[in-house]
Amino acid sequence: MPLTHKADSQTILNGGLTYLLDSSVQLDVYIGSSLDDANAEFIGFGIAKLF
Repeated sequence: MPLTHKADSQTILNGGLTYLLDSSVQLDVYIGSSLDDANAEFIGFGIAKLF
């Protein structure tokens, strides 16, 4: 996936967890890292609500 304006590519591995609070709300957390020599570690959080 390209990460720069020069369209360089990197190999990234990521994964995460989803937790359902109830039938209409879910929480997410994910982490990942580059498998190449570049520093591309990340973590993210999310919430989703079904209307």
